[in-house]
Amino acid sequence: MLTRNPALAGFFCMHASHQITSLTSMTDGEREWPCIAPENQGTRLWVSVVPNARQSGVVGLHDGCLRVRVAGAAIDGKANQMLLRWLAESLGIPLRQIELQAGQTSRRKRLFLHLPFEVVINWLDQLGINR
Repeated sequence: MLTRNPALAGFFCMHASHQITSLTSMTDGEREWPCIAPENQGTRLWVSVVPNARQSGVVGLHDGCLRVRVAGAAIDGKANQMLLRWLAESLGIPLRQIELQAGQTSRRKRLFLHLPFEVVINWLDQLGINR
């Protein structure tokens, strides 16, 4: 779990990527949003999916991940498809700019977004999630 208190500079924390990171080496966006990290001209996003919802949308943060409810059932990858479609629509990008890197059969997923880190931070800020 990520400790988001910058006053703890010099302390170490467990990042959502399960890597031990010094709080002083993290960017402001990573401290603010534990569910994202910059990576190779894009952004890594960790998501916790809740399938079988009435409608798709963000619930908030949960255990270092962005918690998203999706209307699809967790059968034959339908929830994954709904998640990717919802993300693409919400971000205003083509579906091909989102890669599901890990968690195909798990509620916890690691995605790669072919978007600059700052764009994803602005998107998260606009969602109005309580941190």
